[in-house]
Formats: sequence, structure tokens, C-alpha cells
Amino acid sequence: GLVTISNNGTNCDDPPDIQNGSSCLPPCSIALTSAVGTDNQTLSCLSNIQNITYEVGGVLDGTVTGLPNGLTYSFGDGLVEISGSATQTGTFNFTVIPNSPCNLETITGILDLYGGVVKIGTTCYPDLESATLAVLPNEVIDIFGTITPSATIFIPPLVTIRINSNGTWVNTIMIRNNGIIQLNGGIFENGVSGVYKGHG
Repeated sequence: GLVTISNNGTNCDDPPDIQNGSSCLPPCSIALTSAVGTDNQTLSCLSNIQNITYEVGGVLDGTVTGLPNGLTYSFGDGLVEISGSATQTGTFNFTVIPNSPCNLETITGILDLYGGVVKIGTTCYPDLESATLAVLPNEVIDIFGTITPSATIFIPPLVTIRINSNGTWVNTIMIRNNGIIQLNGGIFENGVSGVYKGHG
């Protein structure tokens, strides 16, 4: 006869068979299958996380919520994998949510992301060049470490680059500044090959 879809192990053939597109599903479950502790990581932004994997029973697909920008997930055939390189800082509580009828069988994890040498708000950038391409008017680009840009820097109008107390900008290229360079306890060094055009 027809197989009744069940997630509590009842009303199913033993062993389950498939007929008319219906199958007997195992009970709802979800478990971490990557190494212990991978679901609670602390690392610097722009660093690759250690991949996090789960196995889900009862359904095949679902979603993951609460991940920082830069991370992605795959969810299919009862397997979940979270990977990537986060571009944000902060504490992110993520949740793995299987599809109905197992959507109440969730599991959570934590990613604590810190650091970042070049940032706009909580978003990290690999260098100043990429930050100046992404910045919007009235935003601030913060520098928290030592940078030595390798290409001409164009600072847009209404943009502030703030060099903080642990930041140093060693300039060996041309800067075209239509915004503001602000020393917030940091250091700006214009080398012999550096050219500064603008104000601020």
C-alpha cells in the first residue's frame, strides 16, 4: 500500500519503501558533524572559518539565519555546511532551521569576529583601496593597523579617513584627497615617493 510520511517512526513500512512519490521519513533530528567547537568560533574578520557541518534527519532542506556577511551555507540532502570568510565584526548567533515538519528541531552556534585593519563601521576591507571604492558620503573609514597602499588613493568628498591610535599610514604613492584625513592618535608618514594632493 501507500507509505505514510511520518517523522516519529510510526505508520511506516519496515523497511520503508517508496510508492507514488511518498516515502517513510526518519524522526526529526539535527547534529553537529564537524569537529567539536566548530559551532563556537572566535577569529579575526577576513579569516576563513573552520567549516561547520550538520546532519539533519526527517527532512532534506532548510535554512541558516544569523550569519555575518561573507559566509555562505549549503543545505541539501540532509547535509548542512557553513563556510567562507566573514567581512563583519561582532558576535553572531546563527540558527540552523530544517524545513517543516522539522522546523522546531533547530540548533544554534556562535561566531565571535574581531579585528580588521581597514573598516567602515563593522565591515572589514582587505585594503584602503577597496574601502574607498565602497565608502558612501558622510561615512568614516577607520584604520587600526599599519597600511601601505600600493595604488593611487582617491578620497571622495564628504568622506573621512580616521587613523586611530594603533594605526599608521605609510604613504609611498599619490593621494588625491577631496575628503578629510583625520589623526585620531595615529600616524601619517609621507615617504619620499609619496605625493599628496588635496586638503585635510
